[in-house]
Amino acid sequence: MQRLAARGEAVRLAPGVYIPAGQWLEFEQDPDAEAIKARARIAAEYIRSGPAVVAGKSAAFLHGLPLEKFGPPETVELASPKRSLMGRNGRSERYLAAPGQGQRAVLVPTEFGEIWTSGLLDTCHDLGLRHSLDDAVIATEAALHTEKITWNAWRTWRAWQDGMRDPAATPATAPIRHGARRARTAARLITRHSESPRESQLKIRFWEHGLPAPFQQVNILNEGGWTIGRVDMFFDVGLAVEYDGREKYGSTTPAIERALLKERQRENDIQARGITLLRVTAETYLSGRAIEQVTEHFHALAARPTRPPCTLWSGGALAWS
Repeated sequence: MQRLAARGEAVRLAPGVYIPAGQWLEFEQDPDAEAIKARARIAAEYIRSGPAVVAGKSAAFLHGLPLEKFGPPETVELASPKRSLMGRNGRSERYLAAPGQGQRAVLVPTEFGEIWTSGLLDTCHDLGLRHSLDDAVIATEAALHTEKITWNAWRTWRAWQDGMRDPAATPATAPIRHGARRARTAARLITRHSESPRESQLKIRFWEHGLPAPFQQVNILNEGGWTIGRVDMFFDVGLAVEYDGREKYGSTTPAIERALLKERQRENDIQARGITLLRVTAETYLSGRAIEQVTEHFHALAARPTRPPCTLWSGGALAWS
């Protein structure tokens, strides 16, 4: 196989694991090439690892959940009964988690065969323990929004993880694990109301900047009680925030024009009721300007002696507890 690789007839994916160069070239022509190659590398590390389960961000990727960097993870993450050097050969390996409620591995189908992967509940919790707050909240809220897991199942799993298996138990008596504080913070921030990864990230940034929890998915009403439109997030000082994803405007010029006209009419109707509407784009979010604008407008509106009447908005749920 090494001679075939030297002649350009095979591509090495991991020590001892190769793929025909022609098949690899076919993958490169696919629109989803980056994801296919990532699954190939995960499969290769999984094959050579012996008894192991794909875990962490690699498991989230195989389950189709988005992550903070909006792409395949750079490192293959496995859980195994044996210990290995962290990060060696592009692989991160750790002890297999002790069996428990919800910690069943599942077979996930790929182009390279079925792969044993940590279950969705265990994967989401593992992200909170071992990875960033953004990874944990984005992936879990996406799983809840797409109904890959139910809210009741997630809450039950979290209670079990926190040691709340009986009424007498408290968080203080729960077993302390590495990353447990971050996992508890992620659990506070996770709701079933975020409808995109960027909405999940926005509310994390609001929380980090000390803003109070806004309401998510709020209906703005006119004086007759009819819905004008729904906004992604709403602070009761009279500030609405929306994330503008480019995909919402369609792919053709007429579709974009119609969508933009409808958005402008809706925006005018909302602002005519004394509500400030801020739009966040990928550019303003990444530059940090969006968070600055929301913070500035919130404090300015909070200083006003009056607030918009509750009759102008309805529905929604707090973005965190």
